[in-house]
Amino acid sequence: MDGIREGTAADYPILMERMLASFRVEKPAHPPFPVFLPDLMTGEIGSRMENWLVRECQGQIAAALQIVPRRLVADGGACLDAAGVGQLFCHPLFRNRGYMGELMRAAIERMTASGAAVSWLSSGERLRYLRFGWEQCGSTRMVQLSRRFLDDAPSRRSPFAFPAARSRSEGPGSDWDAAALRASADAAGREAAFNLWQPRPYAGAAADLARMWQAYSALPYRCERGEAEFALVMQRPGLAVWICDEPDSGFAYLAHHAAQNRIVEYAGEPAALERIVRFLLAGGGAAEPLAVLPPAAGETPREQVFLRFAGGVRVEPLGMYRILSLRNTLDAYRNVLARRLSGWRGEFRIRNTDGGETVCLAGAGDGLWCKTDRTGGPADLALPQADLARLLFGPFPPSVGDLALDGEFVRRAFPLPIHWPPLCKV
Repeated sequence: MDGIREGTAADYPILMERMLASFRVEKPAHPPFPVFLPDLMTGEIGSRMENWLVRECQGQIAAALQIVPRRLVADGGACLDAAGVGQLFCHPLFRNRGYMGELMRAAIERMTASGAAVSWLSSGERLRYLRFGWEQCGSTRMVQLSRRFLDDAPSRRSPFAFPAARSRSEGPGSDWDAAALRASADAAGREAAFNLWQPRPYAGAAADLARMWQAYSALPYRCERGEAEFALVMQRPGLAVWICDEPDSGFAYLAHHAAQNRIVEYAGEPAALERIVRFLLAGGGAAEPLAVLPPAAGETPREQVFLRFAGGVRVEPLGMYRILSLRNTLDAYRNVLARRLSGWRGEFRIRNTDGGETVCLAGAGDGLWCKTDRTGGPADLALPQADLARLLFGPFPPSVGDLALDGEFVRRAFPLPIHWPPLCKV
């Protein structure tokens, strides 16, 4: 039977096989998806086959995509209901028939009906998805770390860094000072030698996992995960996860993607995190990693750890967003907007020219109200889907002219804070 339907448990093995065949056309070594994305293909999320939309052709699965409901937490107390779209594929035998467009339109209809505020794509070709209303927006800082800066603060020098080694003599002050080596044999020395091998790799211990999940759950920017899902995320291929857990530094973890040479997630105490960063930089054999950080407005002492070793910083769009419900999006950020617009009086109407939705934000100086405007009157700012995403989340403003963007309301209200770690990718 031709058409689009929900996935079923019986579809699972066929979906995995045909999705892999589709992706291997361009990436012949692509791993099987239960290995590549264990958190999305197995566990609680993987069991929700109703979140797959399947396009059949003559009784065969020709194409499909997965919708993943997410709860995004943004700095300032905003909690945003979102829906990620991923795993979109069309088997090579069924391409160039318009199935991708059919699936995307069906996904938009379903996500909108669910009440989700926004949808996002973690990756993909911009022009391909722009015609469906997704646009690159949000921002992330890409920080190139450099081991050159390991020496800038001797009091914080890593035990793994030996930049001062000038000779291997046993003279006083050298790294091979005989007296220093003999001192390392006593109890304190043995403890110091043991600490030399900290941080340590995460090896799946339940106690470590619980502390890592607790640290992650306290981050100001995150995608909410249960502990079971968190454990599966840490099993994604190519991740090296390091832990520091010491009385003087506290607890932290850091996930380093070896193939990309990127630090893709971290949480915990800044002092412990710095030990891990120094450990990675001092290990001289590998290229210096890139750290993915939230925008400067959401900076915490954890981000300052990376910036102490920054050889360079650049800003990139976070991903591609589509505004599903302007009202629900602004409602989620009402506390943020009320704080930014404290003392503001007036009304401001924003219209989605693609969907016809108009939202009025009203301020009386001591509060902020958000409501759907059904009067049909003129809007202060009328934008299509893609430009709405750029207005709300930046970093590149829509092309509506300086007059509209320089108004007090827009300058104070936008862009809104949003970020998630790369491992939240769908």
